[in-house]
Amino acid sequence: VPAGAFLGEHLGWRSAFWAVGAASAIALAGVVTLIPRIPLPDEKPQLRREVSIYRDAQVRLTVALVMLAAGGVFCTFSYLSPLLTDVAGLDKGWVPSVLALFGVGALIGTTIGGRVADAHLFGVLLSGTAASTTVLVALALLGQYAIAAVALSFLLGVTCFFTAPALNARLFNLAGAAPTLAGATTTAAFNLGNTGGPWVGGTVIDAGLGYPATAWAGAAMTATGLGVAAVSLRLQRRTRASRVVVSMNTKAEKADRTNNPVRNDV
Repeated sequence: VPAGAFLGEHLGWRSAFWAVGAASAIALAGVVTLIPRIPLPDEKPQLRREVSIYRDAQVRLTVALVMLAAGGVFCTFSYLSPLLTDVAGLDKGWVPSVLALFGVGALIGTTIGGRVADAHLFGVLLSGTAASTTVLVALALLGQYAIAAVALSFLLGVTCFFTAPALNARLFNLAGAAPTLAGATTTAAFNLGNTGGPWVGGTVIDAGLGYPATAWAGAAMTATGLGVAAVSLRLQRRTRASRVVVSMNTKAEKADRTNNPVRNDV
């Protein structure tokens, strides 16, 4: 995104698309020549079994969380350039650098989140979503100050992508029996958020609320996502507690049968 913004500023908007096309061609050549062939599994994916994952309420909650988390951030990020220039008063020449700073933050967030998510998945989801909400609120309140806008743009990249590995892992953990559709669902949910968020941002701008309002709208979306994550955690704890009770009852029944065997007197 930062590189595309830089090319668009200096060589026109078409140059960004040409660059993406060239990079994709290089990536395709690398995949074809360098990735070894992997034999297909004996058991082929079955559409009915894959689609059945959507019956799980936890899967639906996670999809909603992905959409809200991504949508909330990109509701603001899509209009970050005019926010920086028209609200914070930065020169247009600084925009690519700030977007690059967002990218650096995203790399840092992904690295840290990926390492922590294995041990504290819900901790990452809750803290990351809450942090994104806080940063967006701060950007709405302090966006007119250039230094604050730049610093918060960096932090938004960190907090947004801090949760990305955990969101992917969560959905794959829930839909382990349908790995093909799980991967597609995660990507689709992210893209729906990346599409819906800018639409919401454009709507509040068209309503005359100004560019800072995109941060308020984004914060509302991520705050809703935080609530979804909390509901998911509560549901998981309740399910786990029910399983523990069932397991204890089963063990008690087995022990009772062992200590008091049934005698058949003839």
